[in-house]
Amino acid sequence: MLEQSENTFSSRVFVHDYPNSSKIEAHYQSNGKLYNSYYNIISLGTYPPSPKFTQKPRNNAPNI
Repeated sequence: MLEQSENTFSSRVFVHDYPNSSKIEAHYQSNGKLYNSYYNIISLGTYPPSPKFTQKPRNNAPNI
């Protein structure tokens, strides 16, 4: 069964048949032109719920 999901964060529409197929199609329209992207799922992983950000210290700032 093909499943379509639209991400409200962007205008892309994703079409996939996971786990039966490792391919994903993404469609979006910009300025009246339709764009298609194709992706292949290599592996699924587990990611932390919130990323840890790092930042370089500014000049003359003490390193803590």
